[in-house]
Amino acid sequence: MTLTKAMKKLRCQQILRRGAHQVAEDDRLFLMSEVFHLHPDWPDKMGAGIDRIEVRIGGVYKSSAFWLVRVDGSEVDISYKVSLDGVRVAAVFVGAARNEVSGQTLEWRRNNPAPAEGMHCDHVYPFDAILKEWLETVGLQAEEVAVIKQRVGHSDLFFSRDLAVSWQRFHRKKAAYQWLAAAENVAKSNKAELDWLASYDAEERRQRAA
Repeated sequence: MTLTKAMKKLRCQQILRRGAHQVAEDDRLFLMSEVFHLHPDWPDKMGAGIDRIEVRIGGVYKSSAFWLVRVDGSEVDISYKVSLDGVRVAAVFVGAARNEVSGQTLEWRRNNPAPAEGMHCDHVYPFDAILKEWLETVGLQAEEVAVIKQRVGHSDLFFSRDLAVSWQRFHRKKAAYQWLAAAENVAKSNKAELDWLASYDAEERRQRAA
């Protein structure tokens, strides 16, 4: 059975949802043979060779990510989305937009401690909707906002600091946060993701039929 891109993405997400762990052998074979070798920076990511793959949780949004642990003991994160899609302009833009307002999220978290351990900080009004509304306000498309692309370990940011300030002010005015139980937040994210995957797969079928 040939796996579609949408099917590969869904399996990657299923692995990530299991939380922090060392990836089992069958999933490791899938990731190595179907996903990671397609990454545009795969030779650098692979380095001296891969000993194991881990799922780790970290960052401002406590998100799950794949990490490669090499045979020489060095390690690096790797994105399944970049592996399967390449570096999309829109994805880079959204990442930079999140980085530009990460300080606001951290400020809210400090001033509003989680009521219970393991809860997730969530935008009441979806982040993507706020970002889309800002783009409409400034009359730009995502691909028109230049991003300073940094190396791993550094934050991508908007090239124009005037646009950065405009976005930061807009986000501060519009954003509201809430604490959600981890399962509730994952379920909320999963529904949006599965809806997106369904439309993505339908688009792939349409293109193949064209």
